[in-house]
Amino acid sequence: MRLLPICFTLMTLTSTNAWAGWIEFGDQSLPCSSQYDVIGAAELYTATINKDGAEKVHFIKTKAEDSTCPSDSASCVQEAYLVPGDRVIVSAGSGTLACVTYVSSKGSSKMGLLPAPRLDFETNFFAKLDSKEMLGTWSSDASEVSLSKGDSGFITIDGDATRGPPTYNSGSISGPAFISSEGMTAGYEEEHYDGEKAASDPTELSGGCRVRIRSLTHYLVIDDNDHCGGQGVTFSGIYIKGPLKNREGIDD
Repeated sequence: MRLLPICFTLMTLTSTNAWAGWIEFGDQSLPCSSQYDVIGAAELYTATINKDGAEKVHFIKTKAEDSTCPSDSASCVQEAYLVPGDRVIVSAGSGTLACVTYVSSKGSSKMGLLPAPRLDFETNFFAKLDSKEMLGTWSSDASEVSLSKGDSGFITIDGDATRGPPTYNSGSISGPAFISSEGMTAGYEEEHYDGEKAASDPTELSGGCRVRIRSLTHYLVIDDNDHCGGQGVTFSGIYIKGPLKNREGIDD
């Protein structure tokens, strides 16, 4: 993500078929406002910024940010932008706009609306959680988890999460996570849980910690039921490959 002053007129984009099969995808009821909209989305996709247009693809303000937006008005264009090749998570969208989340290699993130024609969708079939692409250490803002091979039908998850001042609470998880039949989701709990429903789903609630793990190949998306540590501690978030110690600083 780049943040620079801009002054330009929003141009009409040339239509392509890159997103044609994905019109009106995702959960349209979720606001495009925070990572929790990604965590709460029933379906997630990934896409890359294509070269069909200007080199810089600027985010567009949502209605919550400006009551007159989104529109093709220059006043609705944000300073933040992406460039061709940048990969995003797509949680909802239409034929014209997509709600995306961009996470840099250092872990800084930006969520917002982008013109849908500038996205080349990849797939919603991702690497299986017990594959080499997904095994290893993953980190989010204040949490880190490691996935390793387990017995047949399982992966082993070990993780730690913290909450900063003023409480400095913490939490940890360790043990087998049951992999669902398609292999891209898994659930951690004392009892078997396959991640088919959200960890916070009322029908899935229990007294202990429950975690759902979803593979997006390039990202790991985790949600929990808020019973995995001290007050305010959560493993919920978007994770990128690598430990927290390698993520000091932010992108330019």
